[in-house]
Amino acid sequence: GTGVTLGSWTLGVATHRMLHRWRRPDARALAHGPEVAATVSVATTPRPDDPRRTRRGTARALLGMGVAAALALGVSAPALVAARTSLAAADSIVHRGELRPQDRDLLLSHNALDPRAYLLPRFHSVDLTARGEAFRHASYVGVVALGLALAARRGRRWLLGVLPAAALSLGPWLWWDGTWVEAAPGVRYALPFAWVQDFLPGAAATHAQRVGMPVVLAVIATAAVGAHNLARRQTGRPAQVLLVLSGLLLVADHLAEAPWPIARGPALDLGLHADLGARPPLARTPGDPRRAPPEGILDLPAEVGATMATSRYLVYQTASGLPIPYRPDARAGTSSLLNEPAFVALALPGIAREEHLAPLRHILAQQATIDVEGLRARGRIRWIVVHRELERGAQGTEATERLLAAWYGPPVEVRGTHAVWDTATLKRPRVARP
Repeated sequence: GTGVTLGSWTLGVATHRMLHRWRRPDARALAHGPEVAATVSVATTPRPDDPRRTRRGTARALLGMGVAAALALGVSAPALVAARTSLAAADSIVHRGELRPQDRDLLLSHNALDPRAYLLPRFHSVDLTARGEAFRHASYVGVVALGLALAARRGRRWLLGVLPAAALSLGPWLWWDGTWVEAAPGVRYALPFAWVQDFLPGAAATHAQRVGMPVVLAVIATAAVGAHNLARRQTGRPAQVLLVLSGLLLVADHLAEAPWPIARGPALDLGLHADLGARPPLARTPGDPRRAPPEGILDLPAEVGATMATSRYLVYQTASGLPIPYRPDARAGTSSLLNEPAFVALALPGIAREEHLAPLRHILAQQATIDVEGLRARGRIRWIVVHRELERGAQGTEATERLLAAWYGPPVEVRGTHAVWDTATLKRPRVARP
């Protein structure tokens, strides 16, 4: 999803190049994938008033469309194959394995996109606040931008060109009024994104809405062309006023879409983690001077309901500069310590979602005793920090602290809402399963 968003700048480049040299498509515009290829193909089709609109010219245009699509698929294929291969790799940064049907349906509904979200301001396809999340998924292109885009003569074809991206962004099934549309009980209307899921199974392709970012970009880029066309009909100051007014209206339309006042997160106190990062490291392991001593930080709780509150651990890491056992989503289910029963025992009290609890309980049930020393010896964890401020009634920070006190004794430091344990003070290397 991030790659799609960052890579969408190629649409702006393609728009500029095609409007100025539209007879020869810029191959660099095809690097973003099939949706850009389709856009370029439509943009290069002769206009009705174009002298090249003959049988031969149309045939050449259709051939160009096929070549553009083939080039885009050729450029995209290595990345798609690499993505598919990496999903099954044991050392994958983010694990995207097979999902139970109900879990996959939950993920897909989380990112579902109602077609009306493109046109209606402050319209949200899914009420994520009801799920305990602070996200607001927005796909609004803007009525002002759309109106200006329609005023672009040659640029209007770009609106047709992004239709493939718009179709893919709607997900594998049609979503309307907060639910999947069914032709009959259990029978849904399939959409093109279902083909993507067939190629990338499991949880690899569940954020279809992000594919719609090129649609928003293309409409805004075409709106700029439309504003330019309107201004060219004027001269002098009226043309300048028209351009400025168009820009202000476009920005105001999108600002009105945002929730006001914009919520702000609390300021994080990074002092403790900065101090932990500045402390001298332990001596190297006896008998193995080449192996670095443990220095990682384990932040707990590992999850806070359905929120992304644990993402702050990535910010804390910028202050400490020390390794943490979390991947980019910063939650228990994708931690590098999942093979350590001691971590699972510490994470379980803070997990409330049943779909996350079941696999962790299964890991713990296979252990007669827990090797606490594994956190330090194999997980390379030196410090364990419990964030008491994240206790929201179901995070089990007290239960986690009781386990830590039994294993390591009292915390070596308590600063504000942060309690710190040093794994070097281990009292019980192996304990019974809780």
